[in-house]
Amino acid sequence: MFSRVVYEFVCLNDEATAPTFFIGTAPEVRPRIKEYQLSNGKSRGILTYGSINNDQFKDRWDKVETALHKAVDRV
Repeated sequence: MFSRVVYEFVCLNDEATAPTFFIGTAPEVRPRIKEYQLSNGKSRGILTYGSINNDQFKDRWDKVETALHKAVDRV
């Protein structure tokens, strides 16, 4: 189910710098999420900027294109 999910993260930067985009598939992103149990019984997942700030994720629009092609091929 999650193999078709693509995450897009955006760092807005400052006014003088264009946004930075990080794209990853669910199998790439999910292992990087640190989950914490809250006192109310719920959980929270946190993904740190440093875990995706690299060439594997930065401006990887090809992953979106690949996911779209896979979706079309299934139809």
